[in-house]
Amino acid sequence: MSEPTPTELVIRVLGCAVSARELAAPPGRVAGGAVIGEVVRAGAEAAELAGATVLVPPWLACFECDLCRRGRGVVCPRGGELGIDRDGGFAAEVVVPARPVLPLSGALALGERAAWPLAALARHGALAYATYARLGVGPGDTVVVRGLGGVGLLLCEILLSKGVGVIAVDDDAAARARAPAQIKRAVSCEDELPAAELGALARVVDTTGSPAGIAAALAMLPVAGTLALVDPGRAGAALIDVGALAARDQTVFGVAGCHPDLYPELVALALRGDLALEALTCAVPRAEAPALLEALRAGRVPAPIPILV
Repeated sequence: MSEPTPTELVIRVLGCAVSARELAAPPGRVAGGAVIGEVVRAGAEAAELAGATVLVPPWLACFECDLCRRGRGVVCPRGGELGIDRDGGFAAEVVVPARPVLPLSGALALGERAAWPLAALARHGALAYATYARLGVGPGDTVVVRGLGGVGLLLCEILLSKGVGVIAVDDDAAARARAPAQIKRAVSCEDELPAAELGALARVVDTTGSPAGIAAALAMLPVAGTLALVDPGRAGAALIDVGALAARDQTVFGVAGCHPDLYPELVALALRGDLALEALTCAVPRAEAPALLEALRAGRVPAPIPILV
């Protein structure tokens, strides 16, 4: 493990949440982009973080370019991603820039709470919260959430905590059974959703990132509706007819990541019990990482958000 530069931290990994993104790690790269850990060595300019428990976002922006200054650091051309562009949380320790990490202290202190479940917030929860922030919804609105994996389930809980109604859509009966009891209803992809139930300005979110899921979400989007594609990569590029969207006054946007400034509110939601992290996560010993990746490739994981510990 190399020593940190003046602006870096060496973090002992307490938990690393695992998602399909880990399958994109280049050969020779240590995967794992969603980390919670303890700072064991700190560079001279970040000495105040020594010994702190911190949440580490996967998206590592430069914070200096025009995109970063405009709050779009998740697509920073000079940035990178933990577990993709530098070794990540499958290792016992990681070296990361100090600037984006969130110390869990003061009002965000863990107290007696176990740290590892909060790794679910670093990517899954962050994508969900960024989606909520960009939807522009409030109490009394309704959002359709398609796909009830880790991101979709956390998005349901975040929306409910803000007084927003939720209709959850997933073909997997077991996934629908995990949806929060407070949602309006959970349905399969083939069920009809009446326009009146969606509202005049319908908001639909696809969390699957699959071409089939995106196509289905586009098909159900009514006039003047808004569709959020969470971490879609290139899956929807060939499916979206821009002219048809414009003619129907529809809006489609992608959520590629989360700005660090949104993390404190996200963690606060978890610490006050609005997010059921323990029900969505399970601890997997680090030695079982290869088997977990194989299970991920096969679509069989032990929980919506498995976490290496």
